[in-house]
Amino acid sequence: MSRINRNYLYAIIIALVVSSVSTFIHHPKTGVLINIFGLKYSDIVHGVFNTRFSPYLRESDVNNKWYDPGKYYCLTTKSRVIVYPYIDYKLEYPPLIGLIWFISTNLAIYTVLPEKYDYMVYVNSFNEIQSIHYLIQAFINSLSMVLTVYITIDLINRLKKDYCIQRYLLFLLPSMLIYLIYNWDIICTLFLMLGLKNFIDRKWFKTGLFLGLSISTKIMVVFITLAVLIYLFIYMEKFCLKNVALYLTGLTIAVFIPFTVMYIASPRGFLDFVEHHAKWYCENCIYQIVFSDIFSPNHRILAFIFIMLLVSISLYLFHEKILDDIFETSFILLVVTIALNYVFTPQMILIITLLALIILEKRKLILYSIADSLNALIIILFFEDFKIREFLNKIGFPIPIEFNPWSISSIVQWIAVIRIMILLIIILSILRSRVRNTRLVIGF
Repeated sequence: MSRINRNYLYAIIIALVVSSVSTFIHHPKTGVLINIFGLKYSDIVHGVFNTRFSPYLRESDVNNKWYDPGKYYCLTTKSRVIVYPYIDYKLEYPPLIGLIWFISTNLAIYTVLPEKYDYMVYVNSFNEIQSIHYLIQAFINSLSMVLTVYITIDLINRLKKDYCIQRYLLFLLPSMLIYLIYNWDIICTLFLMLGLKNFIDRKWFKTGLFLGLSISTKIMVVFITLAVLIYLFIYMEKFCLKNVALYLTGLTIAVFIPFTVMYIASPRGFLDFVEHHAKWYCENCIYQIVFSDIFSPNHRILAFIFIMLLVSISLYLFHEKILDDIFETSFILLVVTIALNYVFTPQMILIITLLALIILEKRKLILYSIADSLNALIIILFFEDFKIREFLNKIGFPIPIEFNPWSISSIVQWIAVIRIMILLIIILSILRSRVRNTRLVIGF
């Protein structure tokens, strides 16, 4: 077996191991490992499914989450019904995730429940419904992980990158283990890597299509589509309007159609989706070291200013002189957009990790590994906040003894801030190198 084929095999085996471990620790029927609920928690089960489908929801919770409470009460007390995200109940995720969610929830409901039943049947069946829904989601995420790893190794081969052991160990970083079967960021990563693969293949329609699909799963990648457009207009060897048209057609199809269908199906669901993200609080963001009120609008203002500033600098320094410059630019744009946002949920780091695998050299990989490890601690320590505060008080740190892991007085948020600072150090180092390479005088 050739060296390249072995590298594919080893990477895919690692991907399967990571997927299996992550599936196990988050499975609803797995116990809470070492008595730390943060290892158990997932948005797939606890954050979204249970808050919509639990048989124990209070009336106020039902009215808050469901546009059609009658559907909820029918499902939990009478008979199977097909339930639609955005239409029957709120869902704060983009349309492609909504489609996957629709499939898993309804398959689970129709697999487990009889046609007619009463409330106690639903109560007794709920854990099984939850498990089947989870396993469908876990299968999709695991498949996405394997495909993403395969594409990543292919790109490493084509870009003639070194096969260093730390590149494979990166797949075993704690954030990958903890957050893979937790949310849907790996699906966004798959589409992103497919888009970048088609970029170097010069297949412009597919480039736009896959980058658009990544936006329809996670809006954070939007600036990468702009970098590709700049390349097509300015840096490509020969400008070709057809290439631009193909790229924009693919991009428009993949973004416009899903969001338009979502809006037509449920204007209220679409507008609530937009409002949810526009008005969300400072979640693990760096700006709370300046404004401690996590609901302050200043977080969003600062995020906009700093993101636009660094995105502009990054795009200005984007020159496509070498083949992998698009990967470095994409890495910079992703880190800037995510790290300087007013929302940096810990699972978002998965979108960055695969690009880090491709473009970072050894020293920066070590720094990135530290940031990743701190990132993993966020959810591990989140539900232990009260105990940690008690301990810190006993050893002389006068912080409020309460459960409030969202506030800057919590060690959880200081870990989140340090993680961001490390990522920004990596980005500023890359930008500094770009300034030197282009012989520009910019003070960093």
